[in-house]
Amino acid sequence: MFLKKIKILLLIFCLSSISNAYSQIKIGIKTGVNISNGKFTQNGAKEKLNNIVRFNAGLTSETALNESLFLRSELLYSWKGWAFDANTFGSSGNMNMHYITVPLLVGYNITPKFSAVLGPEFGYLIKAVRSPNISIDYTDFYRRFDMAASIGLLYRLSKNIGIETRYTYGFIPVAPELPNGNQNLTSESYTGYNKTFQAGIFYFIGNK
Repeated sequence: MFLKKIKILLLIFCLSSISNAYSQIKIGIKTGVNISNGKFTQNGAKEKLNNIVRFNAGLTSETALNESLFLRSELLYSWKGWAFDANTFGSSGNMNMHYITVPLLVGYNITPKFSAVLGPEFGYLIKAVRSPNISIDYTDFYRRFDMAASIGLLYRLSKNIGIETRYTYGFIPVAPELPNGNQNLTSESYTGYNKTFQAGIFYFIGNK
């Protein structure tokens, strides 16, 4: 099942990268920082969670549609999660959410160097681990498939290199059932969504 999900995400990335064979297609790599958190509520009350700083890395492609519009598709490893105190899980720590993500974005060139992007991000959870007690695996308590909306800005330092910022907000609950002490809280009483701010750099290979 895991390999099947990964193959689907790879297929989405590949199809989006070759969606317009007659347009200029650029392939590259990217990496950056994730400042991640979760928006959770328990019985209607908001849980207090804190940001954690992790990273993302992977492949990116850009397809020019015309002088103003382009398509940006990516295949990334993205480390998300949040920090919690003792009131949430019985003790303080971090929840580390390891995803394979495929953002599919439409971009608009505001100027030749400055652009905005907007679109969905599809993700598959490969592992969820609580730390510092890394022996506790919470993967089965979380929803494997995630979907989010992304909006961002990018600045091209040259034809090959650029920097970007992006905000991604999930709209599929990631927690259909979560452990809390000796209880298993269902989605009716405990629900939450990923939210992540990203800042990073990208490099397109062989673009002259």
